[in-house]
Amino acid sequence: MATVKATLTLTSTDLTSDNLSVTNTQNMTLTQGGITRYSVTGTSAGAASTLYTANDQTGPVYLYLKNTDTTAADYVYIFTDDSDDTNFVKLGGGEAIWLTLNKEATYKCYVQTAETIIEYGVFA
Repeated sequence: MATVKATLTLTSTDLTSDNLSVTNTQNMTLTQGGITRYSVTGTSAGAASTLYTANDQTGPVYLYLKNTDTTAADYVYIFTDDSDDTNFVKLGGGEAIWLTLNKEATYKCYVQTAETIIEYGVFA
């Protein structure tokens, strides 16, 4: 077992009339995971790459994904492989996300520009 610490910090001095300072830290005990880089070639849901397959894990499952493209408008789309394949994440170039996954769903992604490099990891 390994411990992985995920921290999200939001700060601003000029967004509102009050300063914004929020930090959320989650310590997770996990048995597997790692980060890899992958070139996504599919540019539609029908040609998407699988990030996580339903029921591959029995415990909590987490996904880290970063769109490494430097062009903000070159998007990575993440969706669950269900009846309507609705995108629920749209990451521009340079953006990243950390998600707790429904372990009973399959998660896939496709890109706006073929061969966009993503950095991702599934942790359980």
